[in-house]
Amino acid sequence: MAATKFTEAEREKLFAQLEAPFDPALIKWRVMRTFDNGRSGVILPFADPRAYTDRLNELFTPSGWTREYTISTVPSLCRMERGKAIVTSKVLIAHRRYNHTAGQPHRHWREWADRENAVTAADAQAFKRACSCFGLGRYLYASVRPACG
Repeated sequence: MAATKFTEAEREKLFAQLEAPFDPALIKWRVMRTFDNGRSGVILPFADPRAYTDRLNELFTPSGWTREYTISTVPSLCRMERGKAIVTSKVLIAHRRYNHTAGQPHRHWREWADRENAVTAADAQAFKRACSCFGLGRYLYASVRPACG
């Protein structure tokens, strides 16, 4: 499929639309770390991958972009969790998102295979990281907040 030609002004407008924040109702917060017996910590904002997909469909149409990924594993690893050794593996997702205007970033994400929904979580993170190369959701990375109790 041939790349669509855009003027510089059209491209700037498109990137501005990609970078626009999501509706605040779509943003959730996850506690990532706690300190001082749970009285303080770090929380991270995130949006469901469907918010990213909806934005891409809105700007490019469903046929105007593609999503490819490969799954591989790294077997026989040992990790410690709460003082207990766990023998597991890692799931690695290599993700490529392509549109005919902006190219194709490639991003990876890893998850421990013994965790619930490891492949789904790794796929979602790799997809969102590939989208952030074009500005989608990038503002969320700057929104890390300390959580104080």
